[in-house]
Amino acid sequence: GTSSFDPRLCGADAQGSGDRQRQIEFGLRLATRTLADSPYSDQTGLYAQFSQQIGRKGSLRAKLESYRLSHDSFTAADGRRNLVALSYDHMISPQLRLSLGGFVEHTNANWAQESGLRKSLTLGATYAFKGGIVSSLSLTKGWEKRDGAHHIFAVKRRDDTLRIDASLYHRDWRIGPFVPVLKLGIEKAN
Repeated sequence: GTSSFDPRLCGADAQGSGDRQRQIEFGLRLATRTLADSPYSDQTGLYAQFSQQIGRKGSLRAKLESYRLSHDSFTAADGRRNLVALSYDHMISPQLRLSLGGFVEHTNANWAQESGLRKSLTLGATYAFKGGIVSSLSLTKGWEKRDGAHHIFAVKRRDDTLRIDASLYHRDWRIGPFVPVLKLGIEKAN
């Protein structure tokens, strides 16, 4: 798992490394979210990403983000967000890839009820069958804890989730530029 919002990035961006097995990227994050075609929030900040090939079968990725989130109408949620994410993929065989990833995100918003800490850890596997069918399965454990109590219920929000996701597609089947994917998921939240 990573951050649930993946904005279009614009502005400055730089990549570097002469080594094909290592990449470093950093840049300026400028994003606008819309809701029903109207601006909803803006993000301004910095990000950095690093990836490193580990031997012939492994790949390590790390990401850091720090940005200011501002809303047009809900300024209580305005504030700074910082994210650290780390993941590792390992090819067991040409058909089987295992992955492990996680993130920690801290939000410091104007309102304590909107501030807090989110964490997630995901274990996944992808298998490519002969004939072109590709399946994947992942298990994600997530935690979220808010700093302040809800203004009506007088309780601090605290979520503990467990999610299982599965998907299936055929690598050669397309509808125009799209690949049809069957996805199933179940989540338990406390």
